[in-house]
Amino acid sequence: MDIDEDFKPKIYRQGSYYYVEFLLRAEKCPCCGKYMVEEHQHGVFPYYCRGNQESQMEKSGIVFISFTEVDGKRICIECNDSGKADIKCSLCEKRKKTDMVEESIGWPPDYLCKDCYKTVTAKVWDDKVEELNEEHQYDFE
Repeated sequence: MDIDEDFKPKIYRQGSYYYVEFLLRAEKCPCCGKYMVEEHQHGVFPYYCRGNQESQMEKSGIVFISFTEVDGKRICIECNDSGKADIKCSLCEKRKKTDMVEESIGWPPDYLCKDCYKTVTAKVWDDKVEELNEEHQYDFE
């Protein structure tokens, strides 16, 4: 069974209202194990509903996925923001907590840390950013 092709949304009725159950692909966070979904600018969940996306995600323990990759796997926004995982800085080559990311470039991303941003000269920083931009110039094509 191919769940993407075979799934049929369920429709429920309560009084004069109808509710639809959709299929949404999720991944597990490699750090905390929570299920993660992509955050989209324009979702189908209206904010005026008590059962909006935020409340449904909170009830089920689902979180948004971040753009931070740790060892080739994306992590959730909560682990990213709290620094639970670590990345390798492309400038100092040291492993840093995810909350220490100053800049990420490309996909999969290369990272530059806040410590390097504060301590290296502007020329060293700019040269590294330029180098990484050149390396990643075709990532999104």
